[in-house]
Formats: sequence, structure tokens, C-alpha cells
Amino acid sequence: MVKYDGGGNIIVALLDDSRVISKETIKLENYKQYKKDFDEIVELLALNKLYHSLYTEILDYHISDDLEFITLANETYKTATRVKGVPILLKEDNQIFTMDKSLYKMYYELCCELLIKVKRSWSKLNEVERFIIKSLEFDTPPDTDEDISYKLKYDSKKYYQYKESGFIKLGMQLKLVMLEMLS
Repeated sequence: MVKYDGGGNIIVALLDDSRVISKETIKLENYKQYKKDFDEIVELLALNKLYHSLYTEILDYHISDDLEFITLANETYKTATRVKGVPILLKEDNQIFTMDKSLYKMYYELCCELLIKVKRSWSKLNEVERFIIKSLEFDTPPDTDEDISYKLKYDSKKYYQYKESGFIKLGMQLKLVMLEMLS
């Protein structure tokens, strides 16, 4: 649970920082590609609200004070993924099928599915990773790495480990690199 001081600021020292990916594992992953792909997803989420202006309320989302991803999209909606070589559809999978903007423009349901998958993937992050990604991707204007590192009272090595860990976790959940290899 996120705690706040009397001035309404997050007490970052009390944020959950468990389950961070090790530096060795981060070196093996393509962090830059995960980050780039997630930037595209955030852009796509914003565009989807424009494409489907009648459903703006349902396609709206925000990060709450407790660092939770909040959306009105029906979370009980079962997203399915067909895995190559497996004869059944897997439920509750977070893999994104496409980043093709024209498909999202045509299908409102695909926009809802994307929101749900991002929300599920967001829930796999620890609070420090959520705080960093929220500050970089969802705040207007976004904070700089230096500002976030200062707020967290982390040296640059520790900050970048948590930042990279968060984007890699999201990318692995959403299977973004795999998606790139298929296109």
C-alpha cells in the first residue's frame, strides 16, 4: 500500500521494491526495444480514445494514487491467445496480437483488449517500477530520470536497474519482442 506524507507526497522509502530483475538478466534482454515498444503502446492507448470517441469513457485509463492502473474496460472480458502448435486457446494471456493502428481504429473490442492486457501486465510490477513508469509515461509533463532518481533517493545505477526491470517485465508480459520477430 502506497503511503503519503502530510504534504500529499509519496513516501518512496516505503514503496515495495521486491522482485526486481537482476543486473545480469537485464544485460541479456533488449531493454531499448521493450521501452520503444511500450512507448508505442502508450501512444496507441491515447489514439484509441480518439478513434472511438463514443467510447472515450470506457477507453479512458489513469494511474491511481496507489499506483494502480485504473480503467472501466470490463476486466472479466476473456482475452484469448492461440499459441503456435497448441490446439487450444489460452485465456488470461497478456500477449498483444498487433500494433497495427488501422486495426485498433476499426475494432473497439481490440482497444478494450489492449487496455485489459496492459492493466494485467501493470499488476506484475512492484511499486517502485510502477512509480518510475508512471512518472515517465503517464504523468503530464513527464518527469526526467534525474528527478525520479532524486525522489526515490536512489543512485543512478540502482534507479536504472529498476527502470529497466519495469520495462522489461512489461515487455515480457506483453510479449513485445516476440511480436517484433513475427512482423
